[in-house]
Amino acid sequence: MDRKDRAAWFDEALGLMRRLWSEDRVTHRGERFHIEDVALRPKPVQQPIEVWLGGQAPSELRRVGRLGDGWLPSFCTVDDVATGWAAVTAAAEAQGRAIDPEHLGTLVTYSYADIPDRVRELLALRRPDLDPSDVIPIGLDALRTRLVELTSVGASKFVVVPLEEPADWTAELAAVMDALGDLQN
Repeated sequence: MDRKDRAAWFDEALGLMRRLWSEDRVTHRGERFHIEDVALRPKPVQQPIEVWLGGQAPSELRRVGRLGDGWLPSFCTVDDVATGWAAVTAAAEAQGRAIDPEHLGTLVTYSYADIPDRVRELLALRRPDLDPSDVIPIGLDALRTRLVELTSVGASKFVVVPLEEPADWTAELAAVMDALGDLQN
């Protein structure tokens, strides 16, 4: 299956999922999915449920604008976020939609030590021109700085994830809260 086929499957699936989350019974005869009189229980409490999408490729940014309720990319620079959000909002406007400006977030992976070679290699496959420290801050002070930089281009939601599994999650969460907690509004 090529990229265009996968995109069409995803687009149809997303519309179908939204129907299943909100309608009592769903019959669907699309190009890829066929269901008859399906009921999904329990329904999500939040109605409508928001779907935030990631990705940075132009096709993915257009999809967020067309179908998403928010954008949550990962392994991106501050410039990537600013440029990507402009593309997302332009795609939404072209569809007669608007995405809440508060629905821009990022997933930020951080480390305490140098970035392992294997992670550097994987990032180089994705973005050979990128210095990994531009997307993976080293230490909580650098993480804080990165989040402040991201807020300056409109991001307001963050998922922060340690690159390595912490020895003690309770201590890790307390340290992150001490370093970042005052950034919350």
